[in-house]
Amino acid sequence: MSSKKILQRHPTSILWMELNAWSEADEYEGVGYKSSVVAQSYHESASRLFSLAPDPGAPREVTALEQHDVSAFASALASISSPVVKVLDFGGSVGKTYLSIKKFFPTHRFQWTIVETQEVVERLKPFERSDLSWQAGFSAADRYDICVCNGVLQYLERGISKLFELQEASRTMLLNRVPLLETPTDIPFLQIVPPTIYTAAYPAWGFSKSRFLSSLS
Repeated sequence: MSSKKILQRHPTSILWMELNAWSEADEYEGVGYKSSVVAQSYHESASRLFSLAPDPGAPREVTALEQHDVSAFASALASISSPVVKVLDFGGSVGKTYLSIKKFFPTHRFQWTIVETQEVVERLKPFERSDLSWQAGFSAADRYDICVCNGVLQYLERGISKLFELQEASRTMLLNRVPLLETPTDIPFLQIVPPTIYTAAYPAWGFSKSRFLSSLS
């Protein structure tokens, strides 16, 4: 029988529990992205997303988050003259950003690479296209035009180190949805997903704003 602690979940809301250290997350059951439950959930999401993807030219409502992403992407594209724009979408999940950008920039050609866990990559391979692929890692030698990193760094134990690697691999970095706290140090949390989404939990950082911004200068 497992000696790990059982997490208390809210039926519909995401819960955040402060930890004393990142490693403390290992004391609880069902923690981490490397699980069949998460990979299966991504596969189901991709099935719905790609089967329902509308015509790029069809009018539709634009969300605030999507508008922010598109505006940032437009600024990055303005300085790129390559006929095919190479994009590294780090932690890009099921490809929502890819589909969104394709809708708003239908005349641009992209070679879009999404980096995810090996378990997720294996489940999403059937959804690859000529300009879209999933892989479990990246190399700075590939030199991407744009790196997209949306809401990902906080879920990595050494997120700042990974940020430097991503910067080395790309000309332009689009970094978004990073939790910054008015604290002197970074604080580890456990994010507990409600069962209405799927049963999982992830360690995550709340970054010290002053330290994070200092690391970028």
